[in-house]
Amino acid sequence: MNEKTRRFGFKKPPVVELVMGLGLEDNCLSSLDIYNIFQSIKTDYPVIEEYNALTSIIENTSGPTSYIQPQLNSFRKQFIGQNEDKLLQLQNNRIIFNWRKFTTQSPVDYPKFEPVQEEFYKLIERVKGVKDFMGSIIQQEITFYDHINLNDLFLSADQMQNALSIFNFNYPSKYLQFSLLYNKPELNGVLTFNCSSASSIDNNDPILVLETTIRGFQGNTLTDIKDWFNTSHDHLVEFFVEILSEHTKEKLGFSIN
Repeated sequence: MNEKTRRFGFKKPPVVELVMGLGLEDNCLSSLDIYNIFQSIKTDYPVIEEYNALTSIIENTSGPTSYIQPQLNSFRKQFIGQNEDKLLQLQNNRIIFNWRKFTTQSPVDYPKFEPVQEEFYKLIERVKGVKDFMGSIIQQEITFYDHINLNDLFLSADQMQNALSIFNFNYPSKYLQFSLLYNKPELNGVLTFNCSSASSIDNNDPILVLETTIRGFQGNTLTDIKDWFNTSHDHLVEFFVEILSEHTKEKLGFSIN
């Protein structure tokens, strides 16, 4: 990571989930491959859940976004870690790793990017031990999900626009929902930012739900993958810091060390 971004910090980081994933050619992973992968990780990821396969979103810096619908009756397996804060998701054309704050147990603190990415790379090696998929990678993706509680900012629900730097008006807000997309040619990809207002499940507090994603492609080697994720992480952090208002950064304890 670049030195500037590494110095950014929040005393109260609003991260609730971090997702790192690889998009693969269709039918790269068979049902048998996924079974054998589970055998290699089940000590650390013992719980299995099955869901419908996800639609794959492929970004193109020079054209429209492509949506690859899952095949009929295709599935997605979730392998959940012992502490429930980590899970590996596998389907025939995707490898997805999630760190998440909220579990059925107590919420866990965001452990910073480095340990999350190291666990992701460890799982990549486990998958490679079963199926050499590296030549089938067509996309890398990383997403941060953040929940900003307006009560923590001492803002009421109709002042939600004051949490972000991109608004320059003081009209009372009833609801907020918008998306921004930016080409990132240096990452051969696109940055997507989604923002919506909501209420927290536990106590109905007003919150902003922020989803910041980069999808792109750099190469098929592990070095290429690591370089892409490190650079993409830096871009996401810099974007996130820029889009927050000075008031929000102050209340979240933003600092540059």
